[in-house]
Amino acid sequence: MPVLILLNKPSYLLAQVVDFLTQGWAGGLLDLSEMMIVLPTQESRRRLHEALVRKAASREAALLSPVWMLPMQLPEGMKNLEGERSDLVPASLEQILWIEVIGGMTREESQCLFPRKTPQLDPPRAAELANSIGKLRGELSQVGMTLRDARAVRSEDARWKALVSLEDRYFKRVAQEGFIDRITAQIEGAKHPKLPAQIKHLMIAGIPDLPKVYDAMIPRIEDQGIKVDILAYDPLRFGGKFFDSLGRPGNEWGETSIPIEKGVIHLCLDRAEEAEKAALLIKASGGSGRTCAVGVTITELAKPIFDALKAHGISAFNPAGQPLDTLPIGRLLRLLSDQLREEDFRSSLQLLRHPHIQSWLAFDPLRDLESLDSLANHLIPSSLDDLLERWPEEQLSRIKTSETLRESLLSLSLLISELKVGLGTTLILHALRTIYSLVDLAQIAGGRESIERMRAWLHGGEEHMKTMNSRDLLTLLISHLQSGICTGEKKPDSVELPGWLELLWEDAPHLIVSGMNDGLVPEVRQEDPFLHEKLRVAWGLASDASRLRRDSYLLLSMMATRAESQGRIDLLLARQDDEGSVLKPSRLLLRCADDADLPALVQELFRELPPRPNEKWRSAWALKPDHRTSPRTLSASALRDYLDCPTRFYLKHILKLRVEQFGAEEVDAATFGTLLHTTLRDFGNDPKLRDLREEKQIERALVQLWKQLFDNRYGNHPSFPLIYQREAAIRRLRGVARAQARLREEGWEIIACERAFDAFPVSGMKLRGQIDRIDWRTTPAGIEWRIIDYKSSETKKDPAKEHYRPLGKRDHSEILAPYECFEQNEKIHRWIDLQLPLYRMVLLSEIASGHSTYLQLDQIMTGSVEIGYFIIPAKVNETEFLSFAEIEQYEESALACLEGVLGAIQKGIFWPPRKAKYDNFEGLLFNHLEADSASGQQTLDPVNLIPHSAEEVMS
Repeated sequence: MPVLILLNKPSYLLAQVVDFLTQGWAGGLLDLSEMMIVLPTQESRRRLHEALVRKAASREAALLSPVWMLPMQLPEGMKNLEGERSDLVPASLEQILWIEVIGGMTREESQCLFPRKTPQLDPPRAAELANSIGKLRGELSQVGMTLRDARAVRSEDARWKALVSLEDRYFKRVAQEGFIDRITAQIEGAKHPKLPAQIKHLMIAGIPDLPKVYDAMIPRIEDQGIKVDILAYDPLRFGGKFFDSLGRPGNEWGETSIPIEKGVIHLCLDRAEEAEKAALLIKASGGSGRTCAVGVTITELAKPIFDALKAHGISAFNPAGQPLDTLPIGRLLRLLSDQLREEDFRSSLQLLRHPHIQSWLAFDPLRDLESLDSLANHLIPSSLDDLLERWPEEQLSRIKTSETLRESLLSLSLLISELKVGLGTTLILHALRTIYSLVDLAQIAGGRESIERMRAWLHGGEEHMKTMNSRDLLTLLISHLQSGICTGEKKPDSVELPGWLELLWEDAPHLIVSGMNDGLVPEVRQEDPFLHEKLRVAWGLASDASRLRRDSYLLLSMMATRAESQGRIDLLLARQDDEGSVLKPSRLLLRCADDADLPALVQELFRELPPRPNEKWRSAWALKPDHRTSPRTLSASALRDYLDCPTRFYLKHILKLRVEQFGAEEVDAATFGTLLHTTLRDFGNDPKLRDLREEKQIERALVQLWKQLFDNRYGNHPSFPLIYQREAAIRRLRGVARAQARLREEGWEIIACERAFDAFPVSGMKLRGQIDRIDWRTTPAGIEWRIIDYKSSETKKDPAKEHYRPLGKRDHSEILAPYECFEQNEKIHRWIDLQLPLYRMVLLSEIASGHSTYLQLDQIMTGSVEIGYFIIPAKVNETEFLSFAEIEQYEESALACLEGVLGAIQKGIFWPPRKAKYDNFEGLLFNHLEADSASGQQTLDPVNLIPHSAEEVMS
């Protein structure tokens, strides 16, 4: 029988295990080479090894290490002390053989495993199923069972029969390759354990959930003359009746009360607050790994806690490390895989933003990515190849591209194309060698570990990979990297972030345990299609009940240790996760000793939490716009911006600031309108087309112009959103054709489209603009002119309401200039746009002079001038011309407002700001610009936005 040794001194488990291993050692070489030690995790192994090294060094001695084992490595066995067995099937080959077996499933097997619908089992999906089967086999091996053993018990379940059938074919393929299955080796090793000849002593230390397979294996080890000791931690001194013979906590631990002192539990609103609370507790405790540690019950908590500690200037170390697929090389492979799977331009842009791709292509990130963003927004390519096929050599002179940009994109396209159609790993390796040809991989985070893991993966199954698609192999390689980690270097005094199972080995006096939520502590397993809770209990597998016993034992042990050593424990939990879902407190927190304390505890754990307090926002500094001289010329469309907000007008039209949009997948509203305008311009400027009178003829002409314009810009293979927008525009143009036919029937003729004026003088400034369309007709009363502005918005827009509106509360009348307002129907109105009135002034001026500089007429005739909108909404039956007839009544007020605006611009009056209808600078000004004077917030310094003196205003 193994000897169960209860470590119950008032000190930490780690120190007691070291004392046990060094008892009787008088100095000199600390020789543990005849001992094999089984520990729960790699982290506990690291900590014990470091502690033994320190112990030996304290007497100026060296350590001859024991053989270290994790629980299921021992039954697997070793050929020698240098490493693991060489006859076990390599992980990559095991995966490939399972993919092969799953791909050859019979119809009957498929229906048994997937009774509803068989999924498409391509290699990546087959690998996912193989991983699930592997986990199931691994769990069963911990109780010494095979799939065949399980099927014998569950004979009525056809799914087990299908699994055994697949496993048998897998065994056959493994044998053909000359290997032994790893899980089979574990089960056989448990039946016939073989330890290296030099091992005389086996010690199992601090494993509260030792696999059931050890019950039968240990007596067989003892039969070989090997001494077996079981070290169990018992800081509460409960004694042997609370443990089984192998040191597992008994049922009593799941029922024992857990006395939690007041002030130990810290309820937080969310994970972010929980991380910040942990950092504050660590800071108050000295911020050193010698005095404190933060336990993480869920891996997702490690990074926010790490970042929170870093923000407080505290170094942290996460022994769980980072998965290799999240580090630079792994991210690159994932981006390549996304590109191969999606084949869209968005994936290409993401790939081109990876620094190693940029380094390989000699990319200038600022210059070349700006060019690519501009090209993407203008051309909206469906893929990288689509962009290269439609590369704008001349037609987009405003988008500057470097001489090497196209060649770089061609290089990337070639690499992707080869991977897309290639077989085997040769092209994957070639791609990596190409990208990293000039890079020292040792200098990349996780670079060395990633390469070593890839080498092992290739070594195991390279021959079988030659006929597999490179794209699928890349997916498998990424999943292999996902299971590897890079821990990085631990700095002295770093605060460690051990996982839940490592906390038993933690010896920091101040222990902070985060994530004390139900489902995490005690751990609750996800629903399993094969192993339900009742079956787990019956077979001795890890179950919710065993997890409750284990986690109760762990928490009680941590608390008892720190009570004995005058340490401290803090328990943190959040009310909600990152998605806002409600989290429950761990049920262990409710196991108080006295039932009378339960109501207060429940009230504390379930109390309402106020929203996280928002401190009054205050800008750290005020942006100070450059002083620029007011322009001498101004666009007609800019007048609306000044009336909307003078400050934003300054930013947009004088400083030329603009908002950049990235990653366009469809045409934005402005571009959509511009393309429609261009189509209507080309129609109106063609003498034959604009003279058409029949609706169908007009529609055919407009649609043909639109398709030609759209296809020239977006190619022959546009994405679905673009196709939808192309057809939506065609529907709108049908409405235009119907309305245009009516106008021709009424005698209106198009005389000019998109004719520009660039020097119309008003109050010392020259105004420029572009009139969408000018019509005329002859009536008995004389010539009638009509100025038309196209509006392709979703809904109808009344030109009068778009130019002025009644004064409202949000207008802050105290900051409006008198010239902006006028009275209508005994109500004060304010001008919000002057574009159409200005267009009317321009044409009236031309008429008065008797000739035109932009209508291309030798003689211009006097007549009435009407202005309005040609509405092109989504509802085609609403397409029509809407007149702005009221302008004649308020034209004098419009002119006064125009002169007032231009005078203010010339004087440099761009303050105070106003609440803008559309704020393009919200991200720059944090939506606090209008609150400056009232709240004291200062996002913008107005020194250059107001005249510097009264004389300047009067001048």
